Amino acid sequence: LWIVEWAYPEMYAGVDGNGAEDAAYAIALTLERCLLKKEDFTVGAADILKCFDLIVRPFLYEMLRRGGCLAGS
Repeated sequence: LWIVEWAYPEMYAGVDGNGAEDAAYAIALTLERCLLKKEDFTVGAADILKCFDLIVRPFLYEMLRRGGCLAGS
């Protein structure tokens, strides 16, 4: 499939062989590793339907700032 040529490993939609369950397990394993190593982590998710025109940007920016992902955090 042509999508394989530009798909990122983090993509779990629109790619053969990856789905929501795969994403849930991958995130759970990453978080478990962070907890075991006492590493800080920030988690976010995006629904592709809401990627562009439905996101409440001020809320998103504040969430990212509080999570340490933006300057001024």
